[in-house]
Amino acid sequence: MNTKLVLSLIGSVALSAGNLIAQTTPGAQPTLCNRACWGARASTGGCATMSALTRFIVHHTAASSHWGTTSQSASAGMVRSLQNYNLDVNGYCDIEYHWMLDKFGNIFECRVNAATTGLTKGAHDGNNYNSHGASLMGYFHTPYFHVAPQVLLDQLYALIAWRMPSGWTPYGSGTYNGNTVGVLDGHRKVKATACPGDNIHPNLITEDYNGGTMRTSVANRRGGAVNNAATVSRSVPGSVTAGSTFSATITMNNNGTKAWLDVTYHALGSQNPVDNGTWGLSRVGVAGTINPGSNKAFTFNATAPTTPGTYAFDWKMLEEGVQWFGATSTGNISVTAPVADVIVDNTSAGFTASASWITASSSTDKYGADYKYRSTAAVSDNATWTGSLPSTKTYNVYAWWTQGANRSVTAVYHIDHAAGTTTSTKNQQGGGGAWQLLGSWSINSGSRQVRLSCWTTTGYIVVADAIKWQ
Repeated sequence: MNTKLVLSLIGSVALSAGNLIAQTTPGAQPTLCNRACWGARASTGGCATMSALTRFIVHHTAASSHWGTTSQSASAGMVRSLQNYNLDVNGYCDIEYHWMLDKFGNIFECRVNAATTGLTKGAHDGNNYNSHGASLMGYFHTPYFHVAPQVLLDQLYALIAWRMPSGWTPYGSGTYNGNTVGVLDGHRKVKATACPGDNIHPNLITEDYNGGTMRTSVANRRGGAVNNAATVSRSVPGSVTAGSTFSATITMNNNGTKAWLDVTYHALGSQNPVDNGTWGLSRVGVAGTINPGSNKAFTFNATAPTTPGTYAFDWKMLEEGVQWFGATSTGNISVTAPVADVIVDNTSAGFTASASWITASSSTDKYGADYKYRSTAAVSDNATWTGSLPSTKTYNVYAWWTQGANRSVTAVYHIDHAAGTTTSTKNQQGGGGAWQLLGSWSINSGSRQVRLSCWTTTGYIVVADAIKWQ
């Protein structure tokens, strides 16, 4: 299949409710920013402990400023601010929510032990009995009506699918805080509140306790067959030129119990940030079937950013519309500015010629202010261009001359390169006023020469203007 998957054409795989209810095994753990990651203060130690974890309640922070976050680091600062308020103003034992998620899909472990035992009681919905609360960092009803991006929703679904224990299903309801509330539901079902906003409930968490986008998406991420992946190797350049295209290979091992298939839209996806297009693509699809225990080498062409700098080249497996999973193949690539062309004009310090080479400026197709010319003769009297080449690589070498009927049709250039010297013969009666390719060679860094000979058919002139190594 095409290695670039068009997300807008791909939907979640819908199974029957019976199949989904049977999927009661936790999904793979998504990437978390734990309490150390976001710089949490220690809890006061007075948090109560729940007897079990049976319900998951979704909230929003109703803070429009949270939608303005620009990075995981900025979001972490917002989480710290809420914890400070909860501890210092509310007098809580810790931050109120178990989890918070920003618009980039970063998952923050909030209340102490949320990611380990999971049994620390929260202060999120007015009841808090045997429930976890996750708050989406935004304002999903009037007056802002933020719309959760798919990456945020996918991470929320993955979090719920992983965190809730074996035997739990997202389907069903019961009495909670005196109301009928789903085992996966929105805060507004627990008490009178607009939270988590109309764009979350009822749009995603519907009134159908045995269906709806969110419950079905969570169920799709749970089951006996588990996605997982381990990194094996990566063949990636450490440095590339800005705007250049290069080949990379990321090899992953299917160490889960679920086969990776092209028909289920398993793929390698970009990370840091999630789904970025920094390298010209965000997906490399699986072709065929990668069974558990097998390796898959994803080889693809990437295009470097046009701005020099150091960029993350991080990749992770996903099942499209279901979950990101497994280890992340991480590493940075240094993007360097393109090496400037090396041009030596006849007026440059790198140009030398005897007094027999005459300076002229009358031709309008010259490079720079003037050029040199000499009558052809059976003598050794070269015009020489010496360029200081910054690196060893394959260079295209060009010459510039002014054309005319009195020019030689057999002007001979001698080009030094890594394997020796090669001659290139050019007709200077045409092709003037432009760079004309002499050839391409591997040339070592340092001072390298091109020489124009006057030793050719007599009765003409040869023009020495400029040389370019590119």
